[in-house]
Amino acid sequence: MPGGSIGAERTNSSLPTVELRGQVVCLSEEMHRRFGANVPDPHPHDYGFKTDAGACYSLLRIPLAEALLTDTNLHKKTLLVKGHIFPQTQILEVTGRLRSITGGTTNELYYYCDICAIESSFPGLCACCRDAMHLVEQPTKIKQP
Repeated sequence: MPGGSIGAERTNSSLPTVELRGQVVCLSEEMHRRFGANVPDPHPHDYGFKTDAGACYSLLRIPLAEALLTDTNLHKKTLLVKGHIFPQTQILEVTGRLRSITGGTTNELYYYCDICAIESSFPGLCACCRDAMHLVEQPTKIKQP
């Protein structure tokens, strides 16, 4: 793009925001399970998001989606994900903080450095002390059925 970086000129604010409930899955394994796709073993995982209704979405690799793509602790959880689905695609852009649902309670998910008291939306090292940040699930006041 002349005169700027990719995405610098355009925002996705015109796209409707959706909130999806579901789990992170390996899309190749899901296609093998559902449709018998020929997936070699071993294979590189291509993580995406599968809703409770069964729809599958590829995740746009941006910082807000990094936890879904790299933190296997999240792959066992029922999650609420806010984002945009690009028109004529099954590509999900995560636009909000992740939340989980455990026993009818909605939890905020974030990464935290105990040393520096810094929160982050994605896993990795603390920007200050470079120590590893850990996943925190903190109940919100929102109840789920």
